[in-house]
Amino acid sequence: MATPPAKRRKAAAPSPQRTVKATILLDVQTHAKLAAAAALRGCDRSTLALSFIAEGLKGVVVFDRSANASDKLGTDAEVDRVA
Repeated sequence: MATPPAKRRKAAAPSPQRTVKATILLDVQTHAKLAAAAALRGCDRSTLALSFIAEGLKGVVVFDRSANASDKLGTDAEVDRVA
């Protein structure tokens, strides 16, 4: 008996913003506060934690000082600078 060809799904559209999954360990009290704050704001804990982390890292600047970093960016690429 011949097996029918496998059905293939269409490729998913790429996400406009790349995200990564990260795990953090919280004590019970912090977890309860995060869950309560998220419920009061009508969002999920992940979204609220992301906003807290983004706010806390506003002043952090990451750059690559390797010799070939300009090759990766291209010769005419603009670089964001913090004032």
